[in-house]
Amino acid sequence: MKKLYVLVIFVIAMSLCACSSKTQPTPTAAPTAVPTVTPTEIPAEVPADNKAEAEPEAGAVSDSFDPADPESVLSYYGAHADEMYGSYAFKQLNTEGKTVWTAPLAGIQEFKVPEAFLNAKGGIRAGGGEELYLGTGIVNMDVFYLPYQEAEYDAFVKRVADFSKIQDPTDEDIQNYVAMVREYNDNAYHLFAVMGIGNNGSLEDLKAALKENFMKNDLTEDDVEQLFSSAEFIKAGSAEDYNFYMIKRGYGSAFFNESQQEYKEEYDALYDAAESYAANFTFMRPLALAQIVSEGTGLEFETKDLKDNTVSSRDLFGSHKVTMLNIWETTCSACMSEMPEIKKLAKEFETNGGQIVGLVYDATEDDLIQEAKEIADDLDLNFINLLPTQEMLDFFKAQAFPTTYFFNEKGEVIGNPVVGANTDEYAAIMNELLGK
Repeated sequence: MKKLYVLVIFVIAMSLCACSSKTQPTPTAAPTAVPTVTPTEIPAEVPADNKAEAEPEAGAVSDSFDPADPESVLSYYGAHADEMYGSYAFKQLNTEGKTVWTAPLAGIQEFKVPEAFLNAKGGIRAGGGEELYLGTGIVNMDVFYLPYQEAEYDAFVKRVADFSKIQDPTDEDIQNYVAMVREYNDNAYHLFAVMGIGNNGSLEDLKAALKENFMKNDLTEDDVEQLFSSAEFIKAGSAEDYNFYMIKRGYGSAFFNESQQEYKEEYDALYDAAESYAANFTFMRPLALAQIVSEGTGLEFETKDLKDNTVSSRDLFGSHKVTMLNIWETTCSACMSEMPEIKKLAKEFETNGGQIVGLVYDATEDDLIQEAKEIADDLDLNFINLLPTQEMLDFFKAQAFPTTYFFNEKGEVIGNPVVGANTDEYAAIMNELLGK
């Protein structure tokens, strides 16, 4: 059961199919800095450094940005990253004096931190919400309790920092790092999650989407039913066409070990009171969604492709009934992993009046352009891959990779984009648009 518990936590807490952007301003305190050599099954929730030690800026609360203006929110988010959703937050490090957490990318405009969090003996951390959850339109923030003190946390952060400085880690270095992260995450106990689902989705819609994705990640139907039967789902609020739900997993402190007993009573009290925290939230339309280009919006450009050919949007889009534009980056492992399937789709679509085009979003400097060319050669890509212009970067404002759009012959966006690697969904959308 412990194995299932840990798996479910990280199935929900992680964005498994998309990479974070490095070319747009992203929250610098977000815990996503796992070294690229780490095996993919290790949770991508390791703090890159101890930025949380900085003192909070007085008066910096969520009403200082305009939720209707994505640029305003993102600017605030970058400027006050250490105050955002409490990355690995402890009372001593990241909660004391910070009575408000915000997570605009998760749709959380404001969370008034409960007094019990501020006075907790153990640590409280929160994470999630940087990307659309598994390409379904679900966003989330998870809150965890850590049954130990600041010194133990500092030791963990130092070990992470030391590992990140190793230029060429050995297999032993990596194994030690993996063991450390696993031990740390095994001792992070879930308090609650807040999830949002768009299109005025109901609780049943949310459960159905979660079930589908859990089963994609090797949980059986019985596992999912057991999870849902033990969990509590509480309506927390709404914003525009998004509904938000608080979720408690139903495990309590059942997995605390003997050395953690002094924290058990506190955890149970916080867990039991979780439903009351729903009133502490104010919601907004998730920033990630606010940045998605609307259907019908037109794109015009002239640029180069990776083979140094000049490409105009008029000629590119006008030559095919439907164009699928796959936005990727040179550092995105999820992007690379789906390329073999995209190559197959490119051949299939071409025979039916469609085409696939790539946009290498971070190829804005000579060294990255060269790296993109080498990747394209290594993967033997059989479709056009474009270099971005500033107008294209401004048009997409991409925050997660891959992100995939669909265009008609006029260069207008058709329907909704797909965020994250999902070749089955690409195929379904393209075939529908092509009338297949």
